[in-house]
Amino acid sequence: NQGTSASRVATTNETGGYTAPSLPPGAYTVQAEMRGFRMAVQTNLYLEVNQTLRADLDLKVGDVAEKIEVSAVAAQLQTDSSTVATTVGNRKVVELPLNGRSFTQLTILVPGAVGTGTATFQSSGTTVSISGLRSENNNYTLDGVNNNETFFKSYGVQPSIDAIQEFKVQTNITSAEFGTGAGANVNVVTKSGSNEFHGNLFEFHRNQRLSSKNFFAERADQPIPVFRQNQFGGTLGGPVKRNSTFFFFSYDQTKFGRGQSLLSSIPTAAMLAGDLSRDFEGKPAPQIFDPATTRTVNGVLVRDPFPGNIIPTSRIDPAVIAYNKAFIPTPNISVPGSNYINANSNTLDGKQWMIRGDQRLGNNNTLTGRMSLNRSDNLRPANFTTYDNILKNTFANAMISDTHTFGANTILDIRAGYHRNNLQTQDSSPGGKDAVVNWINTHKISGVPAFKKESVPLYPQFAINGLFSVSQGGFPFPDDTYSFLGSVSRITGSHLLKIGWDFRHMRNLDDGFFTANFNFNKNATADPQNVATTGQSMASYLLGLPDSALRNIGDTTAIMRKNDYSVYVQDDWKVTQDLTLNLGLRYDYLAWPHHRDDKLGSFDLDTGKFIWDGINPVDGSPPNVRRGIVEPNYTNFAPRIGFAYRMGGKTTVRSGYGL
Repeated sequence: NQGTSASRVATTNETGGYTAPSLPPGAYTVQAEMRGFRMAVQTNLYLEVNQTLRADLDLKVGDVAEKIEVSAVAAQLQTDSSTVATTVGNRKVVELPLNGRSFTQLTILVPGAVGTGTATFQSSGTTVSISGLRSENNNYTLDGVNNNETFFKSYGVQPSIDAIQEFKVQTNITSAEFGTGAGANVNVVTKSGSNEFHGNLFEFHRNQRLSSKNFFAERADQPIPVFRQNQFGGTLGGPVKRNSTFFFFSYDQTKFGRGQSLLSSIPTAAMLAGDLSRDFEGKPAPQIFDPATTRTVNGVLVRDPFPGNIIPTSRIDPAVIAYNKAFIPTPNISVPGSNYINANSNTLDGKQWMIRGDQRLGNNNTLTGRMSLNRSDNLRPANFTTYDNILKNTFANAMISDTHTFGANTILDIRAGYHRNNLQTQDSSPGGKDAVVNWINTHKISGVPAFKKESVPLYPQFAINGLFSVSQGGFPFPDDTYSFLGSVSRITGSHLLKIGWDFRHMRNLDDGFFTANFNFNKNATADPQNVATTGQSMASYLLGLPDSALRNIGDTTAIMRKNDYSVYVQDDWKVTQDLTLNLGLRYDYLAWPHHRDDKLGSFDLDTGKFIWDGINPVDGSPPNVRRGIVEPNYTNFAPRIGFAYRMGGKTTVRSGYGL
């Protein structure tokens, strides 16, 4: 390795072939020598992640002290693997223009890839569909260990692009080493230190003064919305002890504020006081009827109209009056279709750091450890200035690996990984916890439980059809994945045999919370004989008469567990100098998630009965279905076969099949 001076010894077989598996990516020098022949050397051979790189050396008769050296300057053709892959090196990652500086934006460079947008509840990055498959089918790894966001099925940690050595997107995979997803395998490799100190500092800045108006803003003579974005940080790597101990550190921070305009329709002061003779635009409003006068006349339901379309103040629900004071602002514009605008900024403060260490323990052992952490706080304005939505994300990924060489023919590579996703989104509440507790305890609306979640102060959610709705909810999704994987590679003649395993233990917590939801439509204040053109949802709201309501009962926390087991065997057989067969078999046991305390239940459409996997909380009866409810697949065998045929050194034909 030209950066760390690490070396590996390999012995050729009877046909002159040699293999050095499980090497980390980087620039290498390959040297061949034999008594009675001149030494042959190739330098600047760049090995990519998950690549089989061919380096042919020609030994000529002569003194072993003589040396023939060749420096590789062009990209080497992949001639010994049937897997199709695209590698994006550090130069492309750093130098290509990226608005947001996320490596995921470069995955759309892969043939057959289409960007599908930013992942759910993430503030940056791009999900991608490859070969027509869903973006959720891709598998993301970081330095060989799991890096998947498990709830919405997307990427997890996004390292600073200055900390990425390269990443590879593998499609049409025929190696049994890879599984768990039918899409692409996206493997990111972080930088390591070397015998030379290297580092950098960077700052990327954007603001509205560097932007142009769009077509509509130009036509309306509107100013460019305020926008400020700064991304800054740096990296440093080098030796702690030359040729044996190395470190690498990176830090990256993103801060931006972006002006935006949210238009909505809100009740006027007259409407809040009960005068519903006109709508928020001042136009005549539909007639409203008093539900308290509902009666049957000659077998027909009838109601009396409110005189002048005005609800007496004494009839307005006190809980609604207090709710309006907390949430409903004063109209501030008058444009067709809207009478209120919230121009608060969308702000983001994101930090990410990574530290990595590499230790050579003699000539046959290399130990690597890395820790990565991403945190971001995203304040997203709601329709009203009285509350906001706050998105807090934390992604952590840790890895430790040990690569040990036993002689010239056997390699053991083991890795342990930890990955955490903690997606949290929550609406703020006017006045904070004390105001919420006071509102709930004062009005005691039927169906709204007493305030219990001290850390989650939320009002109930009121939605008035055709006018406005207030969001008061949120959820945390802390998910932890522990992985232990490894492989043993053995060179036997012209065969490279590899046996490996991958065990993953997942711990997920889902706690979507809200106090209660109430939906109001016009039915309660419409003429029973003419519902289509009478009644107003605002009138039903002022009277406190919802059309439907929803609330949680009992413990809303789902504490889920899951264990996945995978094993595989792979044989890369070099049949001739030009033909390589890739043969493999993989087995995956993918368990169905189960509740830690066996609290899952469902309804069986086949039998028409309820099923549960723990003690029934209603009648105390024992479980009537297996743990986790769903029967897993025990026959998930996946054969893989492929070949790569080299034609003249400049052309390679590949083909493969796999499940």
